[in-house]
Amino acid sequence: YVFPPSIASLTHSFVNDVVLDKKRNFAYITDSGISIDANAPVVGGLIAVDLKSKKMKRWLNGYDCVNNDPSLWVTINGEHVAKESPMRTGADGIALSCDCDTFYWTPLTSRTLYAIDSKYLRNYDLTDAELMKKVKKLGYKESASDGMAASSKGALYMTAIEMNAILRKNDISSNI
Repeated sequence: YVFPPSIASLTHSFVNDVVLDKKRNFAYITDSGISIDANAPVVGGLIAVDLKSKKMKRWLNGYDCVNNDPSLWVTINGEHVAKESPMRTGADGIALSCDCDTFYWTPLTSRTLYAIDSKYLRNYDLTDAELMKKVKKLGYKESASDGMAASSKGALYMTAIEMNAILRKNDISSNI
């Protein structure tokens, strides 16, 4: 699958994590929105790919929920990851519930977790503004996160890169 520039720009995309919905033959991908120009803003996004038809759509291009939090200094072992300014990485960590109905994501430079019913990502007729109304802000996380996985028992596991740990949230339907 080759992404056209409207889906993943050659100059400001960093296509990152992928989860597969084998039930519906879809892939969901994060684009961290990192530019080759270090001074350019992050333009994160989510990408939905119909693996049968090869149709794809970029969602929420540049919206806050897929961009970095410019006030967050990611700190590991007591030191800022970037020395001169906060690290800038958009949508990164993703997970798909075991029933494939809920898609979770977080920008790497953020402590906010988001979710959406995956059926909306497959509805290419929606606009970004309509899709944004379906996004659930699940709340604050104790740490920036990259890797995520959902369990069949309703827990969400996330790396906690600032804590050198893995977080488990048991009730991912409520605020974190």
